[in-house]
Amino acid sequence: PGCERGGYFTLFRDGPVMRVMGDGPYGNAPAGLQYDLATGTWSSWAIPSSYPDISSHMRHAEDGRRIYYVKEGASCETAPSLVIFDRQTGTWTTDTSTPPAGLIARGAAAWVGGELVVWSGDCGTGPSTTGGRYQPPAP
Repeated sequence: PGCERGGYFTLFRDGPVMRVMGDGPYGNAPAGLQYDLATGTWSSWAIPSSYPDISSHMRHAEDGRRIYYVKEGASCETAPSLVIFDRQTGTWTTDTSTPPAGLIARGAAAWVGGELVVWSGDCGTGPSTTGGRYQPPAP
């Protein structure tokens, strides 16, 4: 009870808890929610005020400290933006530089070594064979 979510949401592990946040037309989103892995209980979570709008096609990967979200542009094919959550400071930032060619918000995302790799995706015309790599600046 109390963990219902619908529409668009994302979750990530933050120390001993799983944090859930979301958006969309269903349930009680975008309120924050967390699950304590040790006690097996749900409770609310105060999402930082600079929380970005989560869309249905937002993918993410993490480097241990930061979580990199690839947020869709005006359409699937347009350049996405990169929204970054820093666990240590509890803040959100947006990388305003031009994202590398090939990044599609609907693709699969993974953190590999020192970079975010996004590959494939489907903009309604079938799977893409493109991909892109993003190397963030040092925090």
